[in-house]
Amino acid sequence: LAILMAAVSVRGAWADVGGPGTRRVSLEGGAAFPTPVNDFSDAAKTGLVGGVQYIYNLGYFTAVGVQVEGYQFDGKDHSVTSAAGGRLNANSQANAAVLEIMGRYTFLPMARFMPYVHTGLGANVFRQTTDGTPETGFRWQPSNTSETRRLPDVNSVGFSFSFGAGVETNLSDRLVLGLESTWRILGVAKDAYGASTLNIPSVAMRLGWRFGQEPLPPGP
Repeated sequence: LAILMAAVSVRGAWADVGGPGTRRVSLEGGAAFPTPVNDFSDAAKTGLVGGVQYIYNLGYFTAVGVQVEGYQFDGKDHSVTSAAGGRLNANSQANAAVLEIMGRYTFLPMARFMPYVHTGLGANVFRQTTDGTPETGFRWQPSNTSETRRLPDVNSVGFSFSFGAGVETNLSDRLVLGLESTWRILGVAKDAYGASTLNIPSVAMRLGWRFGQEPLPPGP
């Protein structure tokens, strides 16, 4: 009976650390995957995603917060048509910055491993730089040459919407480790990218520091 009571006490302490009023700052790092949706995977390789998140627990199950994330994608060689009608072998580097207001729901806040779902809404800035080389039979005009040139940069500002799921566990009374998947939809300029949205799923690790309440009491 004494052992059972001690276990319940420790379990309650774990939950209380994540209770109402608790705050958390976390760092995220992982991989982002261009998809065939809107042909983004034709021009971009698997990229990197990283960011910072702040959340405030409204209760044991719900939390709200804000998150800032960045993406970086190296390019694949792909064929495009220039403004003059010539065919170019192009390679594009893409970067995106995202700011979102987010919400989260945790299903089992007192479990050792706590699954949750999350969603966010905000804005993004998307930037793409491209190097192009004329394909066989085409040349730059009026120089009549075929060297590689930097094409005009393309920038776009649009909405950002995300949703996903994850699972996390307490490494200590303050430190939290999680694995999280996200699907993010970025609004971009259709005249610049040939599509009005880009779909980017990602998988990342998240390491967080919880504060705002007393830490766990010393063990027996």
